[in-house]
Amino acid sequence: MHIIRPAYWQVYALVLLSGLFLSSAFGQSGKRKPNVIVFLADDLGYQELGCYGQNYIKTPNIDALADRGLRMTQFYSGSPVCAPSRGMLLTGKHSGHAYIRDNRNPKGLDHIKKEYEWEFPGQFPIPKDEITLAEALKSQGYATGAMGKWGLGHFGTTGDPNKQGFDLFYGFNCQVHAHNHYPKFLWRNGKKEILKGNDRTLYGETFSQDRFIEEAVAFMDAHQSDPFFLFMPFTIPHLSIQVP
Repeated sequence: MHIIRPAYWQVYALVLLSGLFLSSAFGQSGKRKPNVIVFLADDLGYQELGCYGQNYIKTPNIDALADRGLRMTQFYSGSPVCAPSRGMLLTGKHSGHAYIRDNRNPKGLDHIKKEYEWEFPGQFPIPKDEITLAEALKSQGYATGAMGKWGLGHFGTTGDPNKQGFDLFYGFNCQVHAHNHYPKFLWRNGKKEILKGNDRTLYGETFSQDRFIEEAVAFMDAHQSDPFFLFMPFTIPHLSIQVP
């Protein structure tokens, strides 16, 4: 029996150390730095994947990635809920040291609601002096993008993804907003982008998860000549259960 324990810091340290070594090695040789893509599935249990023994739910694409890569059998998540797990992944801190420890919304952000004309000002923001994976890679010359659910601070706060190392953020900023896969709009950095045909509450024409993929492909195309870090924190399979 494998014991699944939090180990974000191990992976984070591995990525950073690898980045430092690779930066030195590639800098000396003149070769291109490797691109880095991180997928984060929301509420996906490891026992729901074929590569971890699931026989009923078909996950061929994820299984193919596992077959060609590294499958971690003693690694799961830094926290059982959204914001802390994301914060730990991006900062490399254990839950006992991380600032974000739950999904609570901060108080006293009426100015954010007014400025952005939005009722959901997001979750507790990552502090200003925190160093994220995006910032570490950006300092090494990487273009950085995130498409999906953020949940680590609204635009205009210290947790603004553009203040935490990301050149481009596209998606849901607040977790409450992310409970509908057919929202009326998504955020492109600090601006609202209206989604075609999504004028109803729980269904529409534009499936948000598809937009994340489209934006990710466009980001990669735009940075073919640059090393890039792409963070893909998808909302699915988290609620709401809406079939595209």
